[in-house]
Order: sequence, then C-alpha cells, then structure tokens
Amino acid sequence: MERSARAWMSIVVVQAMGSVWMCYAKQSAASHYTPSSPALSRAHALPLALLCVLRIVLIFSFRNVAVHVAHILLSIVTALHTFSEVFFFESMSYGIVTVTEVTLNAFSVVVMFTFLTSSSFNTENVTENARRPRKITAKHFMEGEMLTPDEDDEMVKAYKKWK
Repeated sequence: MERSARAWMSIVVVQAMGSVWMCYAKQSAASHYTPSSPALSRAHALPLALLCVLRIVLIFSFRNVAVHVAHILLSIVTALHTFSEVFFFESMSYGIVTVTEVTLNAFSVVVMFTFLTSSSFNTENVTENARRPRKITAKHFMEGEMLTPDEDDEMVKAYKKWK
C-alpha cells in the first residue's frame, strides 16, 4: 500500500507542477482568473508550490507522521481556498484546471488519511538482514546410519590401509 500511495503522490506532484506553471504562464492567466491579473495568478501559485514541495518531502520521508499531517492540512486548505475562489468570491473561472486541483487535493486527503489509519502504516518495517530461526533441511543426512559407512567400502579400506 505504501508503494501505491507514493506513486499517487508522484502523479499529484506532476499535476501540481503543471498548475504552478499555468499560474506563471502569461497565456493561461486569463483562463485561470476571471479578471486576468498576473499578481492574482502568482498569489495562487504560492500555496500550490508549497504543496508540491511538501509532497516531494512526503515521497522521500513517507513514514513521518508530522509530514503526513502537514500535507493533509495544507491539501484541505488549498482545496478550500480554490473552491472558495471559484464559487464564493467568483474570482477564478470554473474550468478543468480548478476542478482538477480541488478533486486531486480532496482525493489526496482521503488516500493519505486512509493510509495513516491503516495497519500497514503502524507496523514496523522488518529488515531483511534480521536473523530468523533456521529450519533443518536434509535431516535424513544427519541420521546415524547414513554417517557411518560400511566396512567393506573401498574408501574405508583405503583409509585404513593408509592409516
């Protein structure tokens, strides 16, 4: 489950980088905000860039609970901010970019919260170098009759002659 959550984080990081790029690109500032203002677009890019950096940190430090909590809180705040800018303040246009941001942030919160509460997050990693009890294989070779050769064996006769 950890690998799947990390893969999801990498997909969302790429999406966040695309959203930040769209906020800074001059051609998409008019499609992102209703009054096309580069300052508003850059102001919206700041929480997205912070969220992108936090997600990159989360990918590399995945067992850190504090980073998970910070990611969940920042994702909720960013989704609520974008949602309020679109529907309450009506300063952003309702489009694919804004819907994708809100949807992916909300889904990321659900995925990360599910992973935090799952049992796989709470279990410790078992190191591969840890010693484990060994099983006896080939037990039949350790039996007494198998270890004592016959007296008429050629190797036994040669050994006794040499000795």
